[in-house]
Amino acid sequence: EEWLTRRNWYRPTVVLSDRKGVIAAGLRASHFLDDKPENLEEARIVSPETSLYLLYRPYNGGAVYPKIHRVYGYEAFLSALT
Repeated sequence: EEWLTRRNWYRPTVVLSDRKGVIAAGLRASHFLDDKPENLEEARIVSPETSLYLLYRPYNGGAVYPKIHRVYGYEAFLSALT
């Protein structure tokens, strides 16, 4: 969170959990960014109204996931929010 705050993110929240999809649903998150496809797949099922974004990393680069948008950096994710 400190790293994000230093980069001018307003009140960021970083969640450490094996059940991030359930947390996104509980928060009724409008958008969800993660680098782990499994977290996004869970969110797609339990939080269908949440817009999902996979942050590109070499270990997740090859696969395509339905209803999950791939972004290549935080700036691309922020652009999707506007």
